[in-house]
Amino acid sequence: MVLMTKLINNIFSNSLKSTITPILVVVIVLLPFFSFAQWAPSTKSVKKAELTLSKVLIHYDSMEVLDLNENYFEVLNVDGVTEGYLCYEQAPSKHDHFDFMAVFDKEMKLVKLQVLQYRENYGGEISNKRWLNQLVVREPNKVQAISGATISVNSIKNAVDILSERMQKWYSAQL
Repeated sequence: MVLMTKLINNIFSNSLKSTITPILVVVIVLLPFFSFAQWAPSTKSVKKAELTLSKVLIHYDSMEVLDLNENYFEVLNVDGVTEGYLCYEQAPSKHDHFDFMAVFDKEMKLVKLQVLQYRENYGGEISNKRWLNQLVVREPNKVQAISGATISVNSIKNAVDILSERMQKWYSAQL
């Protein structure tokens, strides 16, 4: 604090010191509470996703991070041939975010969705496998609503739609 005061005294005139000092103190105190890193799934979520992945892409052996996002992976078989793609994402619910995974086949068709962690008391019905399968086989605007989970339903529909577009665009650029 003393060092900061000396720095301010050397740089700013007296009229600015009284205004700038409190602002700098607040910024320096609050800065550690802000995260500038990208979200990463928890270890528990990763284990859950890998178990599902082994059931969906049976010949799965390893994964390589895509240059698109550090939470998007190319899934490879033993021979190093692409089997599909795994994406970890977050979407907002009413008061928090929930984590989900999307699995795409090697032609970039969505084949599996799974909610990995839902942090709200209400709206967890979107974790239902039958309901999530609608997003795999139907257009997002044709998916049935869930009473009491409107925010989460709309959120995952939008997130899946955006993710699918992003992955399609990336895939097309690779060809």
